[in-house]
Amino acid sequence: MPQLRTALVTGAGSGIGREVSLLLAAQGCTIILVGRTISKLRETARLITALNAPAPSVYAVDLADIPETEKFVSRILADPNHIDLLVNNAAVAPYRLFQQGTVQHFNHALSANLISPFVLIRALWSSLLQNKGCVINVSSMATVSPFP
Repeated sequence: MPQLRTALVTGAGSGIGREVSLLLAAQGCTIILVGRTISKLRETARLITALNAPAPSVYAVDLADIPETEKFVSRILADPNHIDLLVNNAAVAPYRLFQQGTVQHFNHALSANLISPFVLIRALWSSLLQNKGCVINVSSMATVSPFP
């Protein structure tokens, strides 16, 4: 696999997304942090710079909001840096009984967990191909065992 240079990580404010961002930064990647909560993203950015890695770009984006995601994609595509790695880690997992769920809850989860990764992959596809990059889609064990 070619040396990765720039990675876009969604859900980068905490958990797996934060840890993946730190690992990639420690290996020399320039990181683009994406998530909903700017304070959490800034903390991830601080941890990355503490590694003496390049300062990451930080974008607060609600990926469940598809028009907002598309605006974000336009901004990213205007940047001359090509993305070598896309880590689709952001997700929502509404914790409620099935019978309490609404169509709005379902649409929100569908947008965040399925449609926004598609939008990001489609938009970055040519850059990923050109740079022999890759996509990592992170999922949850809830997809295997959705009931407690």
